[in-house]
Amino acid sequence: MTNDHGLDADYFIKLCAREFNPEVIRRQTPADLARALARAAQTACASVLREEEFEWTEVRAAGQVRAGDKLRVYDARGEIKHFRVHQVLNPGDPKHEEIIVNRRRNFYFITSMLLDRTSWAKRALIRNRPGEG
Repeated sequence: MTNDHGLDADYFIKLCAREFNPEVIRRQTPADLARALARAAQTACASVLREEEFEWTEVRAAGQVRAGDKLRVYDARGEIKHFRVHQVLNPGDPKHEEIIVNRRRNFYFITSMLLDRTSWAKRALIRNRPGEG
């Protein structure tokens, strides 16, 4: 059974039951569960938002990264490399922005190539700045 948004209600209930009390979950409708999750998300404790998974945001456009930012970069082998951005050339330019992470070794990536996955850097996450994210 799916709803107007293509949500498989049975799968949603099984997913919630795995994370929460199964007996309570089975008595709820998918709409009730969605409302409860939305309320929980709205009132998320600040300490939860400081957890590791909420500290990083995926780079999705030119102009997001600034000099001094911390990056977590995934290469083609899936290895994770951590960098502090040394310099950003052509900041905000969707075709020519370059993120330089090690000037001495000429180590950089072009944001547009990152986004279309043709760079050595296949995915990059930026650490949220205080007050952002």
